[in-house]
Formats: sequence, C-alpha cells, structure tokens
Amino acid sequence: MAGNILVGAEEVPFSGETLNKLNEIVIEAAKSQLAGRRVLEIEGPYGLGRKAIPGSDRIIGEGVEIDNIRAEMLTSPMIPLTAIQSRFTIPIRDVATFEEEGVEFGATEAVSAAIALARQEDNVIFFGAKEAGVEGITTMKGLENYRISDWGEIGKSADDIIAAVDVLDKARFPGPYTMALAPVRYNLLFRRFMQGNLSEFDLLREVVSGGIVKAPALKEGGVLLAKGKQFASIALGQDMMMIFEGPEGAFYRFALVESLALRIRYPGAIVVLK
Repeated sequence: MAGNILVGAEEVPFSGETLNKLNEIVIEAAKSQLAGRRVLEIEGPYGLGRKAIPGSDRIIGEGVEIDNIRAEMLTSPMIPLTAIQSRFTIPIRDVATFEEEGVEFGATEAVSAAIALARQEDNVIFFGAKEAGVEGITTMKGLENYRISDWGEIGKSADDIIAAVDVLDKARFPGPYTMALAPVRYNLLFRRFMQGNLSEFDLLREVVSGGIVKAPALKEGGVLLAKGKQFASIALGQDMMMIFEGPEGAFYRFALVESLALRIRYPGAIVVLK
C-alpha cells in the first residue's frame, strides 16, 4: 500500500514532515487490518478518475451469416470501481506541539479512520457491495464450496484444508495457494501436536505455500485460492490517499479516499470454506 497526499487548494498551515508522519500513521494502521491484498495480487492503480474497468469480451446475440461468413457482436462488461472514504480530525495544538517540541501526536482518530477504511475495503473484497451490484470472493457464482468441521480436535484443520486443496487440484489448479481465515479459525492453527514441536500452522504453510493470513472481515470460515492474478486480483483505481480538507475550529480535517474492484477471472480457482 502506497499512500499519497493531496493538500487541496489552500496553503497547508504545517510542515511536510507533519504530513508525512500522519501519512505513515494511517498507512501502517490500514496495513495491520488488510487481508484481501495479502492473498490477491494488485493491478493498477489506474487513477482516481477511473470508475470502471473492462471485463473480457464475450459474444452476444445470434449473429448474421451470409455466404458462410458470419458477423457476430461482442461486448465487454464493465466492473465498477467502488470508492471508499473516511474522515478524521487532528487537534491543531497537537500538531503545534509536534512541530515546536518534537512530541509525537497520538492521532487516535486517524488510526480509527484508517482501520475503518481497511475493514470496508475487505468487506468489498470478501462480500461485495450488493447496492452497487458488486460480488465478493465469498458471494460470486461458480465458486467451489467446502464445509469444514469445528476444528475442536487438533489436526482437523489440516484434514479440512488438505481436502479443500484436493478440490482445487481436481479442478486443474495445482497451486501454489493462498488462504484467508476468520480470526477464530486462524488462531486455532497455533495449537501444537502432542508429538514433536509442530503447530497446525507449521504443517499447513507447507501445503498453502502462498501464505495464510488472518482476515478480520470474516466472522467464520475462510477462502482458499489458487495464487496468481491470472485467476483473481484486486484492481485499484486510486490507492489510499490522504486529503487535507482544511481547518475546522480547533482541529485540522482530513479525508482518506481509495477506489478498487475485485476481478475474478476463474471462479473455479477459489474454494469458500464454510
């Protein structure tokens, strides 16, 4: 994630060092939450003004044939780029204290705004946005599903994930794989087997070599994916950008803005763990 800073038309009443420090804070806060970007590759960014990206051409209609020559119509469905925004303020006195005395400011609202933006991003990636007609990793048609057990017994998680990997293997996706799990499932992987010093996570990362990540947006289950943007990716219009909006009483107001779309080319390369 590469943060950008847009300061607006009026002169910024504080130093570039302050802006950069604040930008660093919001980027690190967002990174601590994001899971979709860790299991999917990134395409773009294509620019703030891009509102949609084209899908693959497909033939529509019956076509017309004359003297064994056929004319067909092709169209490319457009995938909307969903814009996400959040706002926060920083006390003017905190900024002055940082610039005059070098005392770090807490930026609690900035951290909360970055976390909220990141959670909303992962909601779009994993669940889509029904109001915009956007589908997510767990809701798109054509996905494989695998029902996992409760993982109450040590070793059951490995049994389930290996079985889910076998589903992708049979669908001609031999790996490598990436996986995102709900926190309640992810945390169970750190139990250790009675014999040896291996955890379930140690065992599974040999099977899911592309990475296993905790996804706070998921309340249960997870997703297993064949790794590579040829199967699925995140298309960025605008990566997270911090905008200085101006003073507001005893505070400075900022906005965080980004836009993105989930791009699934092969739904069969994804197994939803339910």
